[in-house]
Order: sequence, then structure tokens, then C-alpha cells
Amino acid sequence: MKWSGPGKMADFAKSKSEHVKNTSDFDVKIKVENFGPVKNGSFQIRPLNIFVGKSNTGKTFTSVLLYALHNMLDGFSRIPVETRQMNRVLEIISKNGGALDGELSANSNELKEFVGKLRTSDRPFMFSDLPKYAQEEAKKTLLGSSGAVENLEHELLRCFNLPSISELITAREETDRACISVDACGQMQNLWNIEVNLSETGFSFAGRINDIVLITPRNKSSNFNDLVEQMAYHLENGQFRYALSKLPLLIEIDANDVYYLPAARSGIMQSHGIIASSAIAHAVRAGLDRSSEFPNLPGPLADFMQLLIKYPDRATLVPRACKDSATVEKIAKDLQDRTLGGEILANWKFKGGYPEFFYKPGNAAKVLRNGQISSMVTELAPLVLFMRHGIGKGDTLIMEEPEAHLHPAAQTDMAFTLAQLVNAGVRVVATTHSDWLLKAVGNLIRAGEFKAKTGGMPEGMLEKSMLRPEDVGVWLFRENETGDGSMIEEIPFNRIDGIEPEDYEDVEEELYNRSAELQNRFAEVEAET
Repeated sequence: MKWSGPGKMADFAKSKSEHVKNTSDFDVKIKVENFGPVKNGSFQIRPLNIFVGKSNTGKTFTSVLLYALHNMLDGFSRIPVETRQMNRVLEIISKNGGALDGELSANSNELKEFVGKLRTSDRPFMFSDLPKYAQEEAKKTLLGSSGAVENLEHELLRCFNLPSISELITAREETDRACISVDACGQMQNLWNIEVNLSETGFSFAGRINDIVLITPRNKSSNFNDLVEQMAYHLENGQFRYALSKLPLLIEIDANDVYYLPAARSGIMQSHGIIASSAIAHAVRAGLDRSSEFPNLPGPLADFMQLLIKYPDRATLVPRACKDSATVEKIAKDLQDRTLGGEILANWKFKGGYPEFFYKPGNAAKVLRNGQISSMVTELAPLVLFMRHGIGKGDTLIMEEPEAHLHPAAQTDMAFTLAQLVNAGVRVVATTHSDWLLKAVGNLIRAGEFKAKTGGMPEGMLEKSMLRPEDVGVWLFRENETGDGSMIEEIPFNRIDGIEPEDYEDVEEELYNRSAELQNRFAEVEAET
């Protein structure tokens, strides 16, 4: 597709980067029923989402579902993926070649009316303002056959590494159906929704795109108006295909990325070279010998491995125009300095076809290999690497057990890092068993409330690490009383108690009572002797 020139494209990308989707101006609610370990539950995606609860209650299962949905929709946005990325529709249309202009000439009045609505500066541009055929293509590519929602079936099988979609249904008697629904709302309006049903016999879905705002008046900048005038010029000269090529630049921004950091990162980092070389060797042999078998990995783990194998050196990294990654890189450096006490280095090993990672402590002259460093460093190394080259504003980070192999002091430091990412525009989802992490997040919320009420900064706090209560969702996965699955419910923030799952209190009380009982027995024995 041709653009109007590198200068215009760069300027427009820069202007769009200033209004990367604000996660607070719309809500996304996900509901699941009979899905894996979860019998029933719903949660609202916030800038920071923390999943807590006992093992085997569905925290990881739900995290993987989020990853699959994000891949299917190219991110959770006010505007579903295929509406934003109208260029996919145009690519399909443009395959008609020279016939396109002639076919669209019949719709020239509608196209000119469409440009007139774009030119109007005092009203938003709505989904219904698109040409009728463009609306139908957008709905079809999201909800029709071979559309984005239908691709969810493949993505679920890939992410959970399962041969059949029916295996995602909760394994219990009289259960033959699972349901996943996603509802997006904003400004007192339902924006779009999808509902997916999984059964023993198949996969079905439904949904709709409502008449949503595509472009607000405040986003109609001078660069925007220049592109509209170029579109009008080409329409007046009968160059319909070239006029429509401007449309993807006018409607929203690029799709956002998602990064999944699985559990056991330390082991993966220490063995990724062996796994990478073996995978590459088998990939080559598989191309020659179809009968060769190689174990499949779950999608998130395979994607994580691929990111490590393809990790770029700084010289070859191409910056993304619409992503503000500089702030996230500073957070990575802060994490290295504050928690790791050194630097994670990457050395591209062209001979092996994959990079090798090292750790350089403080001001030491010597670098250490993975086998020589602590599990804390290897656990956090992937987070540092992806923040340095990858994660940017508008992206989503899903991280299992960020506290793994960390001293309690480092666990509280991790809360600062997650909060800084949220304030840099990154949506974060984390599973955890750490009471230290939850207590630290509670303090960051208290600090945010203190600043909102007094206008002052609490001593020892940085503004970039403070949180607002509405930006945090802590979701408890608890066993159902009937023992046939788990439920999902929110743990609300309390200024006095902070964020405290009830079963944590039960464990603490049991330990205290046991300690007191043993002390009393010792006292009795000593008194008898």
C-alpha cells in the first residue's frame, strides 16, 4: 500500500502516539462458565490485574485465555481489531486490481458523503459514518466465517496445547458446554460484545459491533485534516482505491502486542540454548521427514521461547513509531539497579542462530553465564529483556508469579515495577501467591489516595509508582463450596486492611495458634521437670 510520503506518515504516527488508547475510558468485562477449573466467574480488566487463590483454581488457565483473546483481537480496545485495521479489508478489496475503481465508482456519492463527515470538525466520526460496504466488511471480518472470533478456536487449541476444543470444558458430570463472553463498554454505551460457546460437538459464536465512536473531535489534528483533503482530492479525480488507502491512517492506531512470561522462567533461561538448538534442528528435519515427531509446547511457552531465540541486538532493533518505549526502558534500568544490582546482557551468537544471555554484577569487569548466577536474576532477566526491547505503551504484559525466587524485599520491589509499568501505559496481569506483593500494592494505592486527597507526596514515594484504587483489580479464585470448580470474585481494596485474601488470614491464624500451643506444651514440660 502506498502512503503520502515518509514525512507525512512520520508526523501522523507521532501525533497518534500521543493518544494511544487510554485503558480507563472504557471497560472490558470477561465472563467464563464451565471453562477448565472455573465453574463460573467474571472480572473486569483494569490497568493492573492480580489473580490470587489456591493452586489449581484456574489462575493460569484464565491468564492463558486472556492471552488467546488478546491475540485474536490484537488487544482489548474500544474498537474491535478488524474495525481499526481496515487496511486488511482494503487488501482484500485491492486484489481486484484495476477493476476496483470502476466497481467503487457506483458508490462515489457515498464515498464523498463519507469524506464530508470526516471534514466536520465539531462532531465525532461514528462507525455508522463508514461506507455501508466498509461496515459490512468490518462486521464480517470480526464475526463472519474465517473471521477473527472464529480464529479463536485455533488460538485456544494452540495456547492450551490440546487436540480438541471439548477438553477445555470443565471435567464433571452433566457438563457438556462452556461459555466465554467479552463485553466492552464506554461512556455509558455498549461498544461491542462477543460470546463463544464450546461444546462436545463444536464451536459457535455470536456478537455485534454497535455504533461506536471511531474518531473524536479532539483527534482531528492538522495532519488528520491533511489526509482527509488528500482523500477528497483522489475521490474527485476518480482514484477511489488510492483514496481508500488513506483510511487505515485515519482510524485509530496499530494493534498492540501481548507478552506472556510463564512460570519457571529461571529454568527456561538456563536451558533455552539447548532447547533452541534442538528445536531448530528438528524444524529442519521436520521439513524433510514428515514422520519425525517433536513434542508440542503450549502457545504462550512457545511464543516466549521464540522471543528469546529471536531477541534482537540493539544495532538491529527497529523502533515502532506509535509506541513510547523509552519510559519502559527506564523502568527496566531501574529494576536492574534497584533489585538485580547489575545488568542483563545479550550476545548474539550467529553461529548458533540464537542469542546468549549474561549477567554483569555492579561494576564487575567479568560477566557471568546463567549457570553462575542466582535464580532471582534468571527469573527477572526475561522481564528486563522484554521491557528493554519490546514492551511499549499500550501493550499487555501477562506474568505468572512475578515473586518467584525473590526475597521478600525484592517481592515488594516488584510491586513498584508493576505499578511503574501501569503508569507508563502498559496493562499488567499477574498471578501471585505472595502476601508481600499484595501488601506492597496496597501501600501504593494508599499513597495514590493520599496524593489525590492532599496534593502532597508521601515521604519516600515516587509519583510514577503510585496507584489509584480504580486502576487495580485483585481477583480471588476460590474453590466452590460444592467442590465442583472455582468461582472468581473481586477482593476490594480497604484502606485499613489493604488487599488480604481471607485464606491468607486463616493460614496466619493457624500458624500462630500452633506456635502458641507448642510454647504452652514446652512450658508445661519444663514446669513438670
